[in-house]
Amino acid sequence: TDLRHWIYNVSALLVEWPSGGQVHRGFAKAYERLETTLCDELASQTDKTLIFTGHSLGAALALLAASKVDAAQAYTFGAPRPGTRPFAEALKSHCRVHRVVHGHDFVTQLPQHWRFLDERAFVHPGEVVHIHDDGSQIVGDETAIPKPDDMLRDSLLAMVEWDRLAEPVPALLHHAPINYVRALKACLERRKLS
Repeated sequence: TDLRHWIYNVSALLVEWPSGGQVHRGFAKAYERLETTLCDELASQTDKTLIFTGHSLGAALALLAASKVDAAQAYTFGAPRPGTRPFAEALKSHCRVHRVVHGHDFVTQLPQHWRFLDERAFVHPGEVVHIHDDGSQIVGDETAIPKPDDMLRDSLLAMVEWDRLAEPVPALLHHAPINYVRALKACLERRKLS
């Protein structure tokens, strides 16, 4: 299934989204495959407050789901950019989105955001919390997330510098769910100490 997820990620053409704006075509196709099952399950939960969450592709799907139903909140971890600014604004009008980014997680910088595309540029909805392995965090500051070019440079250096050859590639390592868990635990421990 990993290969199938990457194929969904690579097909980065925009499609119109029913709740507003446009979304990544691969994410829309992935969501279509689970929508009926999800809606059937949610139909029996009418008296509940809906909170969606996910990691990576699951985070993108959580945002698409939250945009189509009456979700109160969405929490994403390592989320790629799911759609355009009009999509993000439509989602924000009824759902509070909390976006968590760990260190140099490269997936959070995909698909690439090109400002010159204006309304067709991929964006992230919601407020970002940038977390680190030492338990530090920065809330609401997009500039705290390293630029994609810096992430790529650091990762390439880790792969070619002789003394760093055995080190894992930071941009990929920081995307692993277990490392999100470790960084979140470090944040909680740091909060307890303060």
